[in-house]
Amino acid sequence: MTITAFTGPVLSFGGTPGDSFSNPDLGTSLFWAGTGLLDQRVPTGYYPGSDGSGIATGWFGTGYIQTVNYNPSTLAADNIAASQTPPVGAGSLTLVAATAAGVTIGCQVLNRNTGQTVTGLRGLDLPTASSATSTIAGNVFTAVGAVTATTTFTIGSVLSGTGVTAGTKIIGFGTGRGGVGTYIVDTPQTVSSTTITGTAGTRGIPVIPQGPNGSINLYNPLCMLGRNVTITTAATDNTVYTVNGYDVYGYPISENITANGATTVSGKKAFKYIASVTAPAAGTRGATITVGTGDVFGFPLYSAGFQGITTTSASFNNQDVFIFYGTPPVAITATTGYLGGDATAASATTGDVRGTYAVQSASNGTRRLVVYQSPSPLFVNSMTGLFGVTQA
Repeated sequence: MTITAFTGPVLSFGGTPGDSFSNPDLGTSLFWAGTGLLDQRVPTGYYPGSDGSGIATGWFGTGYIQTVNYNPSTLAADNIAASQTPPVGAGSLTLVAATAAGVTIGCQVLNRNTGQTVTGLRGLDLPTASSATSTIAGNVFTAVGAVTATTTFTIGSVLSGTGVTAGTKIIGFGTGRGGVGTYIVDTPQTVSSTTITGTAGTRGIPVIPQGPNGSINLYNPLCMLGRNVTITTAATDNTVYTVNGYDVYGYPISENITANGATTVSGKKAFKYIASVTAPAAGTRGATITVGTGDVFGFPLYSAGFQGITTTSASFNNQDVFIFYGTPPVAITATTGYLGGDATAASATTGDVRGTYAVQSASNGTRRLVVYQSPSPLFVNSMTGLFGVTQA
């Protein structure tokens, strides 16, 4: 059986009684579980008449869409690459080899440009939780031990622990909503009381599957936080270091960050996965270098303007993003720290294609960042309008 699709726009009509064009079945249109905004890019676009084996994916809702909902980990100067001597000539820095401080090793993602799976990545701010004295019985995972407020189980979390079948993944909620409670897993098994850890994003971009066969998917706001990269060098260093990785969707991105002696320099692009940090043959090296995460966070949808939450009518010109931050999150009313998407042809030196927000109080693992976006009708008819120019 194929899936029915409308090319749209889809209109309902009505009229007054006796009107020859009246629709006797006029009423509110109710679609199952709501409506969404399709990601039309390959391979998540939908093609009418498909057999349902695709992975059509998009955002829940069409306005005021929650695109980010996460507690950013504490920024760190060395959680991507610990202190080391820069290569004398062209070469790569050694990235961290253990999961810690907001960076998860062993991640993989589908390269959206090539369709190939890329492994061995370092993921930034992936929802992770560990619960002692947990069990799995059939398709039900029960988290019993304490789960801290800064960690979370979510749909897409891959479970690991003594006796847990490799690749077991959470596919639905029971009584749990991130902490203690029950969750539905995709692989039936029996696991007696043990410590079970769940990490989302180790196997690609986490989505929330809809329907029995999971051919329709929604992006998970808990897993869509991208952030900038920082480099800290020693005196005399003026090398242009190149960070290579992927954004929250799996598109490759690169950024050149120029060292400035014994200072920390912040990048402008929002990375989700780090593949490498390289140095060219040219440049004056310092004695040491570290690579870490900053406090500039990316928007999953293109943002053209932010005016803050206010009651004056003039403030709504081009307003398409609403930001909440803190413990608990409160509305951000000032534009300080906001940058709209860079609409110029992307390169290793341009800004983020969808826009960023630099938080005004440092991330610490407990301050929560929540972003709602309402794409303008001017932009929703194109992939560039929704997701910005092509990444580079």
